[in-house]
Amino acid sequence: MNRYALYLTMLAAAGCSKKLDNSKVEASIKSGLEAKNVKVESVSCPSDKSPKKGDTFDCTGKAGGKPFTVKVEQTDDNGAVKWTLKGYAVDSKAVVAKIGPELAKGTGATLTCADVPVTIETGPYKLDCELKNPDAKIQIVFAADGSMSAVPVGGAADEPKPDEAKHDEAKHDEPKADEPKADEPKADEQAAPQ
Repeated sequence: MNRYALYLTMLAAAGCSKKLDNSKVEASIKSGLEAKNVKVESVSCPSDKSPKKGDTFDCTGKAGGKPFTVKVEQTDDNGAVKWTLKGYAVDSKAVVAKIGPELAKGTGATLTCADVPVTIETGPYKLDCELKNPDAKIQIVFAADGSMSAVPVGGAADEPKPDEAKHDEAKHDEPKADEPKADEPKADEQAAPQ
């Protein structure tokens, strides 16, 4: 090969930019989410990205009929990437395995949660669960960062106590003879000027 042909080959190679293989990035995201039991319907990443360490971009997808977004960061100039889901996966079975033993400690109670498909959430989310023995209904509340807490719902705590119910009824009774009516000031109060 003569010098001129070699120069053109080098010039052509320099002018051609290598593209990041977005299908490999999409496959990585899909397999990573499926490892968390998320049924991924689709993933799409930009096809115009060149390998460049530190470059970031978003990929989008759909799981359980809901859209999701993944932030991708290139870790070198050869196409290696790491990605982070913008949100968190909610797996009711994993919730039971993770916090069930803690809630049951010392009581012998068992935690059961609604058996819902694994979903990706980006904000607060509530999962209905039941703590059996004692029978208590709770909700597992997820914060936007995916952290969990157990919150009691329904039951006796939400119903007025008999004394409270009587107190509410007494508010509607006429005042006793030695009490002022509701629109009259008490002895130690001043009526506001009108």
